Amino acid sequence: GNVSVSPAQTVAIGGGGPAAFMVYGTGASPVNYMSINGAGNTQPGGAFTITTTGVTQAGVYLVISLNQTNVAAFGGIMLADYFSQILPLTFVPAAGGSAIYNSNVPNNPGLVGLSVYMQTGIGDASQPGGFGLSDGLKVTVL
Repeated sequence: GNVSVSPAQTVAIGGGGPAAFMVYGTGASPVNYMSINGAGNTQPGGAFTITTTGVTQAGVYLVISLNQTNVAAFGGIMLADYFSQILPLTFVPAAGGSAIYNSNVPNNPGLVGLSVYMQTGIGDASQPGGFGLSDGLKVTVL
């Protein structure tokens, strides 16, 4: 018989365009129990939102890094490189189990193609290392 192969397609998550937001590392460890996701416009000048769900504390700390990693730390797996952050560690308040971080992409066409990696964490005494972590989120400027 004949076989037909279609080219791979990139699927938009959250309406931001092709591969604007890509979740990775889901289920990396039991400590990585929070979920992180993005929505919005990641083009230069655009606005977007990062949402962490499953939050059990008053808020989360957000790491925004130039590098993805997969390193055992804090009793779980760090998926965004804590040591190459492009913004200071940011506290994001939570309500109803969700923490929402709003941001903008600078209006600079030179940023197109740049990807950053995000992950959130909280202090959580019920976890082996004393922390709870999210999965990772790759955000690409389109």
